[in-house]
Amino acid sequence: PDQNHPSSLLMQSHQMKTKLTALLLGAVATLPTTNLAAPTLCTDGVTIGYDDGSELLLDISLSDGGTFVICPETTLDVADGVAVGTSNVLVTCGGDVGECIITSSSVDGSLFIGSVFETITNVTIEGFLFTGFASNDVETIFVIADTGLASNYTDFGEVSFVDCIFAENQGNLTFVAATGDLNFDGCTFADNAATYLALNDFGELYVHASDFFNNSAFVLLANAGGEITIEDSCFQENSALTLALAFVDEEDPNAILPDVASINNYAADNEALCLGTIVGDDCISFDALQCRGNSTGGSACYTDKDLMGSIFAGLEESGLYTVCAGTIFEDTLIVSSSNVVIKCEEPQECTFMTGTEYALVVYNNPDAGTIASNVTISGMEFTGYTGSNSTVILAAESVHFEDCGFINNSPQGVDGGGSILVSLFTDLEMTRCYFMDNVVTGFVITSIGGDLNIDYGDFADNIATNGTIIFAVNGTSVSVSNSCFTSNTARGLNYIDAESGAVVVESVNNWADGNILTFVDCPGFVIGEGGDTFTCEPFDGTSCAVDSLEPGTDDSLEPDTDAPTASPSASPSGAPQATITTDAPTASPSASPSAAPQATSTTAAPVSSPSVGPSAAPVSSAGFGIVGWQISVLGTTLFAVFLGLM
Repeated sequence: PDQNHPSSLLMQSHQMKTKLTALLLGAVATLPTTNLAAPTLCTDGVTIGYDDGSELLLDISLSDGGTFVICPETTLDVADGVAVGTSNVLVTCGGDVGECIITSSSVDGSLFIGSVFETITNVTIEGFLFTGFASNDVETIFVIADTGLASNYTDFGEVSFVDCIFAENQGNLTFVAATGDLNFDGCTFADNAATYLALNDFGELYVHASDFFNNSAFVLLANAGGEITIEDSCFQENSALTLALAFVDEEDPNAILPDVASINNYAADNEALCLGTIVGDDCISFDALQCRGNSTGGSACYTDKDLMGSIFAGLEESGLYTVCAGTIFEDTLIVSSSNVVIKCEEPQECTFMTGTEYALVVYNNPDAGTIASNVTISGMEFTGYTGSNSTVILAAESVHFEDCGFINNSPQGVDGGGSILVSLFTDLEMTRCYFMDNVVTGFVITSIGGDLNIDYGDFADNIATNGTIIFAVNGTSVSVSNSCFTSNTARGLNYIDAESGAVVVESVNNWADGNILTFVDCPGFVIGEGGDTFTCEPFDGTSCAVDSLEPGTDDSLEPDTDAPTASPSASPSGAPQATITTDAPTASPSASPSAAPQATSTTAAPVSSPSVGPSAAPVSSAGFGIVGWQISVLGTTLFAVFLGLM
């Protein structure tokens, strides 16, 4: 239809320039010529930025360009029209991708980038979530980047969107219309409906490492006469005539076909006549075998920004997400959906290094109506956490860690509250994971309710200043098998609070050696039966079972030990797929550990393997009562922190 023609839509966007330019002129006329509003400390207590859109626009208009940081959890409503008329500007979200929102509460609200005075160029919007736009007005476009001079309309600039998310918008025309160069780098378009998602003229359309999922449009991307370059991008479950269009004026006999480049783009499960870019009478199909893959079948993988963007936009409902080797997560990864596998391309070569921030949070989100069930984290390394709470916190239905390493973390919580991993009423399974050289004020693993299953776990050289390696309470059912506990320093090795309903369901072929236990020298599980009465259930293993995973390795635990490799599926659908193998890192205990000190008033625990259903020897220790314990304080603190985080 004529109204869907790219040139018709761009003409309509040019006509809007008059209205928005008047808005810009009126806004500038009312602004002071001096006295910048200046950024302030955001509510997170860390970021220096803007939490007021008017102050942001004031400072941009009075500046010669620069970087402008928006406070996390800030929403900019463009209901009355918002105009940016300054070049060399970077507007960036101070939080994680999508924590800053641009929306419109009216049907004719727009963000306008342009000026009648000069060509506007080098404007970048980074890390924003564009959502909630809904308009059937044929003259309304969510974002207009009209960078050319109004006087001659020949000089054009460049506008870029980096790590932005466009989700759940609905419009008659397009969400982004631009004259000049238009760039999308690391962006996500999900669950949108319009004639076009993005459209430009008088410049190049460049799309890199971006995802298009479940959108409905006449054409997703179009350029009315200019070049189109799309690379390393993924198009899945979209409905359109064509995924991209390089328009050629067929009525002009001198028209020259624009240059079109398609590099490593992947398309699957789309409803479209052309699974690529139409230029002239040709369809240039996207031919990569995997998302983020290459035409020769290379590995499919996500960077940290790609993964966080996809998860934030709700694309992680199911499927395997392979993270590129060498990826470093410096921001918290939050997962709240089911049947998700997040797997490192090369085990232990994807690192969570978030400093004082949580590394990973997996939780049920009642506000969004989502349940985090059957979530698997594979081949990741968690290191360098120095915050006051926990490296990983779980409040989900079920989570599985496999082939993961937790190394050199030092959570320093108050009142014994610092742990490496806290599981709140979550069924937690850990397979072939190792904990090494961690220093905690509380516990290495805290399980409050749910099932805790550990198989081939390796705990070596950890220090639990006020606690134990494993701590289970509030009805937790504990099963540990084929695991090794060597050269750790703690008040007790593992504590099961039976008084609150925690129970050891299974303990098979576990081994302890060389641990320094300052209150109760029990080489297994200490069962708290109330008050200062405890029972010791010693391990029955005679050697470290983890060594048997890879016979012939030397007697030291190395985080870069060989582990499973991933082979991507040749023809994935939906999220990129991979085959999971089960080799794992090896770990060997200390060859010559020092003897553990004996606790005061402690009955010696048996060293031989107990018979089926034994009655273990009671143990008493006034000192260990401190460990028995701070759970009321710890539990209250953890829940308060978690509720505050959500």
